[in-house]
Amino acid sequence: MSHSTLNEYPFFPQINKNDFYDLVAKELKRASGNDALKTLLWETEQSISFEPYFNSSNKLSPEFQTLLKATSFPSQWNSVLIIDLLRTTDEHLSHIVSTAKDLGCSEIILKHFSDQRPNVSKTLNPNFLYGNELKVSHLFSPIQLQGFSLEPSPIFNIKTHHFYPFITLESDVKSCFELQNAHVINPWISSMELVKMGASVSDELASILFLCKEVFTHLIENPLRSTIQNFSPRFEVFASGSLYLDILKLRALRILLTLLNQSIQSQSQEKPNTFHIHFSIPEHLVSIFDAHNNVLRSTVACFAGILGGADTIFLPSYDTKLSNKTESSLRLSLLIHQLLRHESLLGLVNDAARGSYFFDTATEQFAEVTWKKFLLIEAEGGLSRSLLEGSFGNDLREYAKKRNVQFQQRKRALVGISKYADSHEDPTPREDLMKSNKEDFNPSFEFESIRLKIIDAAKQRSSPVKVALLLYGDFAKRSARADFATDVFASGGIRTERISEDESLPKFESYDGIVFCSNDESYLQMVEKFITLIPESVPVIIAGKQANAQELVSKGISDFIYFGMNVPEFLHKFAEKYILK
Repeated sequence: MSHSTLNEYPFFPQINKNDFYDLVAKELKRASGNDALKTLLWETEQSISFEPYFNSSNKLSPEFQTLLKATSFPSQWNSVLIIDLLRTTDEHLSHIVSTAKDLGCSEIILKHFSDQRPNVSKTLNPNFLYGNELKVSHLFSPIQLQGFSLEPSPIFNIKTHHFYPFITLESDVKSCFELQNAHVINPWISSMELVKMGASVSDELASILFLCKEVFTHLIENPLRSTIQNFSPRFEVFASGSLYLDILKLRALRILLTLLNQSIQSQSQEKPNTFHIHFSIPEHLVSIFDAHNNVLRSTVACFAGILGGADTIFLPSYDTKLSNKTESSLRLSLLIHQLLRHESLLGLVNDAARGSYFFDTATEQFAEVTWKKFLLIEAEGGLSRSLLEGSFGNDLREYAKKRNVQFQQRKRALVGISKYADSHEDPTPREDLMKSNKEDFNPSFEFESIRLKIIDAAKQRSSPVKVALLLYGDFAKRSARADFATDVFASGGIRTERISEDESLPKFESYDGIVFCSNDESYLQMVEKFITLIPESVPVIIAGKQANAQELVSKGISDFIYFGMNVPEFLHKFAEKYILK
């Protein structure tokens, strides 16, 4: 057959590709089949396009099929807890350990341990953990481990406590292998630094691959190599918030690690190494406001982690950013795992996504893009140099900037923060959050910081901040613009009240602002009718971008809100001028 067929199986009718294009064009009411198909493509932010149909040209390459068969996926995942001891009291740690033991948690991973806290040591005593499969591990920077005693003791038993040097750049790899201690040689290789920079998913994986190669290179050259058994580095990657991308990311990472491992074995005759992929939710995906949304985010991330083939998954408590944490929140985060395991029956099949045209072809394309970026990092002299002065780092920063703008313009939603926000909510965040590094990628930070300021101002004056939405003219237009204005102001903790033109007008001086909501053609008429009724101290804002903006400003309009504007910037300006003064 000279043309490709869209199906090779006898129980489906065969169709010529051009006929299929024409059919799609007809169904989508497009003039051209090719134009119609473009509307069906899913294009990621990394410009990878996925077609939503299968034909004979969409088969996996023989090389990728071989690699996929050689890749071993885990049959089950384990739930773990990562605990920052700087933010955990002795009493809370005891509760965490007890809950973890009861709800099937496999491991507690501690950050910032100090032997100056005897109660912590007692809680983590192997005798206390005896009879359970709960493992205790410690994350340290390689520099911290150099001065840390690893002699067996009632507190630290090498058989029950595990130590992981935390690696994010090449310098950490070198320090790790200078420890000369076989017990701590298994590193924890994390993409945390790139995630903090706002890296794309493929950038994140490329950095992991490079650090993996660095670790293997140092391992082969290490004099303790003969004493190191069961070498199994951990690779930590983070949820992106996209279900599909996270599944593709995890599958592609395991496959590419297998490829890298094969390459190193062929050069050095090394034994095959095992890989442990850990999947976490990054801090910027955990919100202060509408904190219960974090339960839904955790559930989606956990589902992606399971289908993607993660070995371990960490889901933070939904209220981890609040100062008044509840004891039940930890239980809820662990029960997400058990619900998906026992009720949804996930984890029964190794690599459940295999065999799906979409996931297999998308994984191959994603792996190809990631591998090219890994080679680019090598060509530019390593990860640190590439981030600092190479095209890899420049592209990463450009992507992060573009991505952040999309959030600020609400072209990408943060549910409960930039869209569908509850303007009546008044949470109490942890004190350290607003002091965090503003350079870290955190699209919710600008929304949350101004919202907290406005809430605080409302408390000081003992009345909520509110604006009136004055509805006029065409019903459909004014309703749509009132909905938009409600969403914009709610994201800053500002309440709205709708007033129709046919209602009796309230006292405008009791509001912090007035928003005119109408169709474009009626705004001049609306200004002439109402502007003299509003005190000069109360700003008047128009919903919608206007071609005659200068004329409207000359008649008393203060500002405009419209789709594509920088919402946090507008809220900061509005608050500084009219509320926080």
